[in-house]
Amino acid sequence: MWAFIVPGLLAALFLALGITFLTGHGDCFIAGWNTSSPQERKKYHRTKLLRSMAVFCFFTVAWLLGLGAMLVLAVQEILPESQLMVWAFVLLGLLLAGLIAEMVYANVFCRKKAEDGSVRKED
Repeated sequence: MWAFIVPGLLAALFLALGITFLTGHGDCFIAGWNTSSPQERKKYHRTKLLRSMAVFCFFTVAWLLGLGAMLVLAVQEILPESQLMVWAFVLLGLLLAGLIAEMVYANVFCRKKAEDGSVRKED
């Protein structure tokens, strides 16, 4: 029972956070956004950044539900122990791929372009 409750609660938390980001609020939950200077904030599209964080939160919800399903199948001994590590590594790989994709998207596609079409350089 606990195997589905913990991932389910975390999935509900990420779902609420994703909805908050999608509605255009919650930029205070993005790491580094509050501590950055106003000049640094002007380098990024706020709405694109919030939308990308919402998509990552929804991806995390799906990942957590997959983890919960895997744990329930393991506890009920439907999933053999030999396959448990395989699925654990598959889920870990998916999480890392999603995290890397989010970091690349947020740092490349959410950055504002200069007037000549190139990406602004760091000061």
